[in-house]
Amino acid sequence: MIPPPAPLVPAGQVRPVSPLRILFWLIVHPSAWQRYLARIDPSLPLDFSLAELSSEQRRNPKLVRLLLFTWLYLGLLVALLIPLILIILGDSLNDLPLNLAIGTGYALSASVCGALLAGFGSGLTFGFVLGLGVGLLSQDMDAYFVVTAAAAGLAASVQLNLLQVRQRPSSVLRCLLGVMTGILVSTAVIVGFWAIASGELINTPQTMRIDQPLSGSSLVFLVGSGLPIGFLTTWLTLHLRSRLGWRQVLLPAVLLTVWMALGYTGLVSQSSQNILMNWNAGMIGGVFITLLFGLSSTLTRGIGGNNAAAVASGLVAGIGWIPIGPHVLPDYQHQPQVITAALLALVFGLTISIWRPLIFYPLVAIWNNFCFNLDQNRRGELRWFWLHAAFWDEKQRLTWPDLDEYLLLLSERQPHILPDVLIFLSASAQRPVAQKVQMELTARQFEACKDVPSIAAIRHQTATGLLEGPLSTILITLHNISRDIDHALRQNTPYQQRLGLGMARDKLATLQNELILSRDPQSQRFAPIIARWQRILVSHIEAMTIPAQYQQEIPNPYICGMPLSERQSLLFVGRSEIIERINQMLMQEKCPPLLLFGQRRMGKTSLLLNLSHFLNSSIIPCFVDCQGLAGYSDSEELLPEFVELVRQSALRFRNVELPPFKSQPNTNGGSLYQQLNQWLTATEKQLESRQQTLLLARMNSKALNQSCVPILHWPNCILVLPATPSNTMPASRFYWQAHICRKKCPSGAIFSSTPAY
Repeated sequence: MIPPPAPLVPAGQVRPVSPLRILFWLIVHPSAWQRYLARIDPSLPLDFSLAELSSEQRRNPKLVRLLLFTWLYLGLLVALLIPLILIILGDSLNDLPLNLAIGTGYALSASVCGALLAGFGSGLTFGFVLGLGVGLLSQDMDAYFVVTAAAAGLAASVQLNLLQVRQRPSSVLRCLLGVMTGILVSTAVIVGFWAIASGELINTPQTMRIDQPLSGSSLVFLVGSGLPIGFLTTWLTLHLRSRLGWRQVLLPAVLLTVWMALGYTGLVSQSSQNILMNWNAGMIGGVFITLLFGLSSTLTRGIGGNNAAAVASGLVAGIGWIPIGPHVLPDYQHQPQVITAALLALVFGLTISIWRPLIFYPLVAIWNNFCFNLDQNRRGELRWFWLHAAFWDEKQRLTWPDLDEYLLLLSERQPHILPDVLIFLSASAQRPVAQKVQMELTARQFEACKDVPSIAAIRHQTATGLLEGPLSTILITLHNISRDIDHALRQNTPYQQRLGLGMARDKLATLQNELILSRDPQSQRFAPIIARWQRILVSHIEAMTIPAQYQQEIPNPYICGMPLSERQSLLFVGRSEIIERINQMLMQEKCPPLLLFGQRRMGKTSLLLNLSHFLNSSIIPCFVDCQGLAGYSDSEELLPEFVELVRQSALRFRNVELPPFKSQPNTNGGSLYQQLNQWLTATEKQLESRQQTLLLARMNSKALNQSCVPILHWPNCILVLPATPSNTMPASRFYWQAHICRKKCPSGAIFSSTPAY
């Protein structure tokens, strides 16, 4: 991973962080939260629940210290922010103790119970937003429901951000079924608590109103009737969340139920609003809301997946309080706009990862530019680079302006860490910027070439295999030209070197003309590079030509080495005029036999082996090297082997399987040539049915001269013969010259081979 801007903390030490920083990680920078948890326990899920921790994890002192410090710091933070914000807003501080009591009560109960029933991250988000919002707006009942909906939406959004296991996307039907299941089950829970709160369960309407205190048998009966529902709901949530046995979650369920019972008793037994009453209201309210959130989330995730769980838990926990409100809060009546505002706040929190990057994009861009200017105006290593939003705003889908210039500045100051930075950015939305920077760095490498050897060696320092678009074509072309120059410099004679460098110079000129016609603005970056390479090559060729003229060098067109096979097509260059004339002859209705004439070591065999790359797919080139048939003296052994070589060649070059040759002993008076005619007849029928032509190119063999005469009489079989001045006419003239003349072969059918480049 990329090193952080601050010095790394020792591996054995985990410093506590503030809840605000954790909230920032959960919403904006989840990978930082993942790295922090990995230093505590690598096996911890990102949104771990206390109910699913193992016994070893519960005894982990680092984890225990994290939980206690975070919850304690959260209560102090809410208690500090409530009066500070009230002072800034100019509100009265007369009810500050009541605000602090209910705000800290909601913050602590929602965060602790949320960590047990839902997850630590979502519970912390729920507790902070709910505690701070209720503490500031405790006198406004309508705002209370809106704050609850916003807290539920943010907590659900955090759950989506902290998905450690990348699950397979669920179908739309499964998501809808999951959402409906979570809503129905949680609605049943809401109805049960509504029956208790409204007094319908004991036929005592509005028994839970906080301005109508209960005592005696009514209070005992009301609490006793609510305990089974609270216990069963808590036990079911813990059992499904932890996936443990029903006995192992009995104790936490009992403790949480007793907590709710005590808070409920303290709430309805107070005769007037005071600090204790507000504290009890916050404690029981936070537990009840997180219980709805955890139950609906756990039920829905198993059926509809994570997205469905987030929507269902947000809806139930966000608006589940609305039907119970009139039975809990004194003199409160439903307002239609409250439900609308609560739904909007829920959507606002649930989609924060979508609208936040867009709304804050201009402000964050200004911050990025500020960091860039600070680093640009100082010397040495980049100090502010790691504070760029590309490294912490993981939900941003737009590319940051001038990030490419920042990365290029990093390549100049700290080039050793640039590859890791580019790899990190390539996995994010800033991948286009990373590609642009990599392209610029590659262009600078090409531009830094000062002579021909450096141009030939540059291909080993650049990679172009996975690129796409117009720039990829340019880089691949330059890469191939570099390889051609390297190949030219490896030639034995200055003549061959000049020929190879001249071809590379011509390719550069062609590429330069294409860039002039290109409309891609980024392609113009390579125009001066190509012009520079051209000047270097021209100067080098001229420097090689002057000594050659002075020494009166005799051009040597001969090439030593093995012929280039069809697998070495990239190395085969030249012969374009001969290939074009062969194509023209093959396009004629009646093509005569072709004679490829030239001296030895001039590239005739290489041309025949690579014809398959330049001919139409309807033409089946068959190259038969008859040197391996020199040991056969008997025609009965020679012809079957020759036909088998033809069939193997057709299968290799065009993946076409020709009819087999059935060689039988001559017992009925039929000669071997009759069997050859039968094979040719079957081959001719196959070629005619598929509208194909067999182009037979064979090396010289005196034993096959007379045997291959029948091939000349089949229109779909065309013969190509290579010949040299030493073996052109003595023995083969008798057989082939007559047939070439009989076919009225024009002068263009006898090709003269020129030197290869």
